[in-house]
Amino acid sequence: MWRLVWFLLLVIFPHMFHQQNLTKSQNDDGDQPQTRILNRKLNRYPPQDYKDYQSLYRPPCFDVACAVDESYPIDFVASVVANHLPLVEQLHSMLYRYPAEKLILIENSTDSYRLKGNFACESDVVWLKLGWAHDVTGRNLLVVNTPRYPQIHRLETCRYADKHCEYLPPCYRSRCQQRYTHKHMIVIDPAKLSSGPFVDLLPLPSSCSCFVDNFVYF
Repeated sequence: MWRLVWFLLLVIFPHMFHQQNLTKSQNDDGDQPQTRILNRKLNRYPPQDYKDYQSLYRPPCFDVACAVDESYPIDFVASVVANHLPLVEQLHSMLYRYPAEKLILIENSTDSYRLKGNFACESDVVWLKLGWAHDVTGRNLLVVNTPRYPQIHRLETCRYADKHCEYLPPCYRSRCQQRYTHKHMIVIDPAKLSSGPFVDLLPLPSSCSCFVDNFVYF
């Protein structure tokens, strides 16, 4: 019988008992309500040197390949190369038989035909020291580029990508399409630093072509 009465009092007047418990807690803690923090999370702020390692994982641009700039972790790359010096020496000698300066001179001496006309899709050509690139699966990789082992590649991008091709009648449905080629480069996987440098196949912008949709005109 008494249990039933207590149950009815708890259901009908719950605020009375809550007030009593709160008053008791205040008295025990010097008239201050007791506070409990449940599931307190640990400090999730990154360490001070976190930004120093961002350059290993996140390139400073969003293209398939990014040039070396002030954020390139040259000290880290140099230390990795020093730990795998014979391997890097062998790989670099296999991939780069001719220095980039010689290839640039050859290209400049053989493009005199440009003075006689224009392309249907103009492009811009640059030679860059690459610091980051994506492989064929989209994985972001760190490209080895040091003064002793430079990796300089030719990149050609559409000047007016997806625009109508020049010198074609407007009735043709055409556009300037970016083309890519795959190059072997010595890279480091930031997610697997223990594996050391290795050679991977990376897509680079190589030309700009005029594409016509099945010769459909409108």
